[in-house]
This record gives sequence, structure tokens and C-alpha cells, in this order.
Amino acid sequence: MKVANLAQLTGVHRNTLRNPSSERLQGRMREMVQVISAATELTGDVDKAIYWYRNEPIADYGHHTAADRVLQG
Repeated sequence: MKVANLAQLTGVHRNTLRNPSSERLQGRMREMVQVISAATELTGDVDKAIYWYRNEPIADYGHHTAADRVLQG
């Protein structure tokens, strides 16, 4: 994954990724990993879970993706 993509997924500026101890970065990464881990357990495939996380709208959440919801807090 490119730095710009990771920054976008975590909702931080790409320069923030240079400071891995940033509380905001750590919080967003933790949330992202928790959701992807749960989806991996359900699907049995980490690639499918990541695809779902980034691309599949969830009707109960206003058709936002899981990634959108993590970014929104």
C-alpha cells in the first residue's frame, strides 16, 4: 500500500505517517485493524475483508463503507 493511500484510509496527513507514535494515527490504525480483523474472521480471507472494508456500502450506516465510518469516528 502506498503512503498516500494509507494516509487517506486513516484520515491523517501523509507526513503524520512519519511519526508512528502519533496518537491520532495509532487510534485510526487500531480501529481499522479491529474492523478488518472481524471481517477476516467472518469471510476467512483477509483480501476479501480489506476489499469489503474499503468498497462495500453498508445500508444500516447510510450506505457508507466501513472505511468511511472509521474515518468519521
